Amino acid sequence: MFKGGTCLSKCHKAIKRFSEDVDLGIAEKYATEGMYDVVEECNLSAFEVNASSMERTFCDKVFALCDYYLAKEPLRRHSRHIYDLRKLQGRISLDDPLTSLFGQVKEQRKGKPSCLSAEDSVVVADVLDELVATGAYRDDYVGVTADLLYEDMPYEEAVKALGSIAAFLRDAQERQQHRVRPATRWVSSRPTSRTTTRPGRPAQGAYVYAADIYDGRPAIAMELMDSVTLETLLESAPLMPCKVFDALNQPLDAVGYAHENGIVHGRIAPENNFIGERSRVKLVDFRIMEIDTDNAIATCVSPAESTPLGYMSPE
Repeated sequence: MFKGGTCLSKCHKAIKRFSEDVDLGIAEKYATEGMYDVVEECNLSAFEVNASSMERTFCDKVFALCDYYLAKEPLRRHSRHIYDLRKLQGRISLDDPLTSLFGQVKEQRKGKPSCLSAEDSVVVADVLDELVATGAYRDDYVGVTADLLYEDMPYEEAVKALGSIAAFLRDAQERQQHRVRPATRWVSSRPTSRTTTRPGRPAQGAYVYAADIYDGRPAIAMELMDSVTLETLLESAPLMPCKVFDALNQPLDAVGYAHENGIVHGRIAPENNFIGERSRVKLVDFRIMEIDTDNAIATCVSPAESTPLGYMSPE
């Protein structure tokens, strides 16, 4: 597989610089009688090759630049990656698929001695900003890379790529934290001070895997729960005393933990309590209150006209 500069220059035609490889061939328009036999004999005719995608090469070069810098070794002949990244910016999209690919490449590189920037303790965006601020690759670019180019691109123009990539990575991280994370658990995972039938096993909120705007409407992707509501159980048959205690005690622990963290619920009704395997209770859609401290008013985030007042929080 062709990769790196060879891939970008020979396969994708994305860069215009010497790529450290010598490719031999005979252009058909210059071929004379009898030379076609040579082309066939020496396998010089056109053929397909496997080539790394521009997106994968982009990711590899970002990590490589950071690796060379973090290794504290002389930065010789590595500044060419800066030029390549600048050229690639106009050929690929800085989007969610690229963010995902960055994560895959990081995992593949993690643990290798020379791949320092793939470690979890390293923030690649910070390293890129430091490269720009210190001009770490400036001398190598001016003295080496500039002579390899078949076009004029000064260092000041090429290095803009690093700042843009750093901003993209930070934005991607913020989106990831906002959109794909477990929902905050409304209860503690540690044993509570209350007496429970199963210490350390209070109710918890359902997981939210994504939250964003889809087709112009806010939406969330939540955990699929194989469970029934307390409302359904109450309608089907009377509950045994031990079941009643468990069904009540777990949500009470959840509400207590919520209150300890300044959260005021809108309602805790039987239809909000989902009881699953081993009688584990999860609270869903109990509506969070917005508190106006200036006017001492609590307002439910979602409409509550249909909510029986008996299930509302005393606050």
